[in-house]
Amino acid sequence: MQIPSNEVRGWLAASYAHAGRSDEARQKLNEFLGVAKDDMAEYPGTTMTDWETYWHGAIEYKNDNDFEHLFDALRRAGMPD
Repeated sequence: MQIPSNEVRGWLAASYAHAGRSDEARQKLNEFLGVAKDDMAEYPGTTMTDWETYWHGAIEYKNDNDFEHLFDALRRAGMPD
């Protein structure tokens, strides 16, 4: 994707983190947060707690464990609780 949606940057950060590609995960997380800060009318913040509502609204998961999988990866990418 030439210009991915910002959620894609977040999922890439999580994917890189789960794949053990820490530097790339951190880079994508920083890109995600930077774009969000520039583009969002109400920027949630920099912690997982700040972003929890956003991620629950970005896509509907059937199982809460899937959210935990995503959140765990975003923490590994460098987003604090």
